Amino acid sequence: MSEKYSFVTRWQIRAPIEKVWDAIYESTEWPHWWKGVLNVKVIKENDAHGVNGVREYTWKSVLPYLLKLKCV
Repeated sequence: MSEKYSFVTRWQIRAPIEKVWDAIYESTEWPHWWKGVLNVKVIKENDAHGVNGVREYTWKSVLPYLLKLKCV
């Protein structure tokens, strides 16, 4: 039997929406400012419309293991 897991988060940031969008969109920069993100590896670049890329994210937490996600 497989277990279903959902991760829901809500952020409240006091900043212009354009700057927030840019920071979230440029996920390769996350390790520079987001302490939980260890690495972002680009598997496939986005197309000219900014979609269809593939990236692998490595996260850490207080738990003694890493979490790797490959996002399409």
